[in-house]
Amino acid sequence: MQHPPPSTPTAAPRRRLRQALSLRTLKYGSHASVFTVIVLAVVLLLYSLAMQHNQRFDVTRAKRFTLAEQSVQLLKGLQHPIKIIGFYAVSEQEREAFQDLVKQYAQHTTHVTHEIVDPDRQPAIARQYDITSYNTVVVEGNGKREKLFRIEESAVTNAILKVTRTTKKVVYFVTG
Repeated sequence: MQHPPPSTPTAAPRRRLRQALSLRTLKYGSHASVFTVIVLAVVLLLYSLAMQHNQRFDVTRAKRFTLAEQSVQLLKGLQHPIKIIGFYAVSEQEREAFQDLVKQYAQHTTHVTHEIVDPDRQPAIARQYDITSYNTVVVEGNGKREKLFRIEESAVTNAILKVTRTTKKVVYFVTG
């Protein structure tokens, strides 16, 4: 079978059809590429905004992951630095709960810093704070220290109160 020469009337519509298809493909392909770039730019913008404005939302009914108003007020009134040190082994599950809680405290004030020490890897620091067991938290401020053996908001807030309090409570006993 012999092909018709390129100048015949049947070759011209084929050529135009190929050109139209390639232009249409180019047009839709470029639209898809531009759309993809725009979507990626929006996603990157949202990600950068999320990283700059670290927000957590507590949707639990009991507000389990939100500090109590008393704790927030105490933190806002802090005038001296407070250091919270958790003594946890790397593999302990309580370590994560400690980190979550102290990050909440640190979000409300610049006066609270925190650190995690593994007593096995840093025994000198554990001895310095007289740590004899894992899962111990030390709250330090104003030259005072409080040891905690449970990581709960009420315990940490009370320890911060104790180390920041400037007056001592006096208890009198009356006999007679």
